[in-house]
Amino acid sequence: MFVTDAGPVTLGKRLLKQITCPHCWHAFGSDEILWVSSHTDLRGDPRLDPPGSPASALQRFLPTRFDLKGNALDSRGQSCQDLACPRCHLVIPWILLDTHCLFFSVLGSPGSGKSFLLGSMAWTLRKSLLRDFGLDFGDADPESNATINQYEESLFLRPDPEKHIPVRDMIRKTQFTEESIFNRVYIGSQELKFPKPFLFEIKPSVTHPDYKTIGSGSKVICLYDSAGESFQAVSDDADRIRTTGYIARSRALFFLFDPMQDPRFLAVVRQKKASGEGTGGPSFANRQETILRECAARLRKLLGQNQGELHNRPLIVMVNKWDAWKELLPIDPTNRPLIRRKGREVFSLDLDAINQISKEIRTLLLNICPEIVSAAEAFCREVTYLPSSPLGHTPRANPDFMEPNTNKPLHTIQPSQIKPMWTEIPFLYALSRESINFVELVKRPKTQANSKG
Repeated sequence: MFVTDAGPVTLGKRLLKQITCPHCWHAFGSDEILWVSSHTDLRGDPRLDPPGSPASALQRFLPTRFDLKGNALDSRGQSCQDLACPRCHLVIPWILLDTHCLFFSVLGSPGSGKSFLLGSMAWTLRKSLLRDFGLDFGDADPESNATINQYEESLFLRPDPEKHIPVRDMIRKTQFTEESIFNRVYIGSQELKFPKPFLFEIKPSVTHPDYKTIGSGSKVICLYDSAGESFQAVSDDADRIRTTGYIARSRALFFLFDPMQDPRFLAVVRQKKASGEGTGGPSFANRQETILRECAARLRKLLGQNQGELHNRPLIVMVNKWDAWKELLPIDPTNRPLIRRKGREVFSLDLDAINQISKEIRTLLLNICPEIVSAAEAFCREVTYLPSSPLGHTPRANPDFMEPNTNKPLHTIQPSQIKPMWTEIPFLYALSRESINFVELVKRPKTQANSKG
């Protein structure tokens, strides 16, 4: 409720007592939120305009006057619609005033495929959540999601889906220095860089079996596409540490492990296949467990934890590019860990199946690259291992597309062949751990569990 010249105006829903900015993670009361001026003459914001540059950003202000609809009036008397964080001055979507935000973090080494995962996961969730779980899933703020929407379009909405595309051209690797994924803010003499959030709204539809109990109340899911370099240990780069501050707010952590970056794993895959074909081509070695170690160290500092203290949020290790190593895990990718309980029209997650798959992948990693398991289990109290494949189809070397510098064939894929495998399962599992009853996590009946071993 805001107070206007005409008296109290209700916005239609009860406002949250505390709002968390998805840009800088500052928590503040609804009475502290700033408004963005509408009049084009009111430009020049000290936290958004670089020092010494012409005034360009519209001014932010704490209002004292409102119109009859509850919108603030700027100093020129124009009605305003946009809100901003009192700390960083970046725009805050209206939905965050009355809807709780769940932060999820996706970590991974450079080149591990986080952007492909996010694009594939978002696309799959949009298609399957309503059909399988009775949940509406969509953009909470289309402007914030412009980049991830581009990922989805590049993967799944190509005008010529049969045309071969070099994989590297489908989604360009996220660079730490890339301006499109960051916002710059100036506080005092400091120039701060914050990652741009991806914001999704998720809520029960009328087809959800618990709709009458939990109502239509929604949640906002906040994700980021941080460059892998952001989690590399560089002691003199405060930007890398500051841009990953969202991990302290995260309800679950996803670590994307790329086995094709590990020469030992790659050798086992090639031996199993008896050929190098279909393994994604040449790989470069990368010490991926260092990302987990660095993340753990930063999180302990942010939360004031003791060294060696286990984090109490779930960590989901996603072993990527399952299509290339599926021979090492005898599980049918089309058999998702879902159960439809008697009397319910939507699916539930099969906890027994997830635990079994997690156990098998853990054993596999322990035998080939045990340092990943060691780093994960020294970080979080609860660790789950799951496979995933954003493409579902291994790119092949194509002599029609040559690398100019090395004259080697590039790996290409036809968009029509992209069939994601399990990219949504880790997200659903993390969501099922929340006390919001959106996704049910159940054990199989004993007879069924015993029959499957």
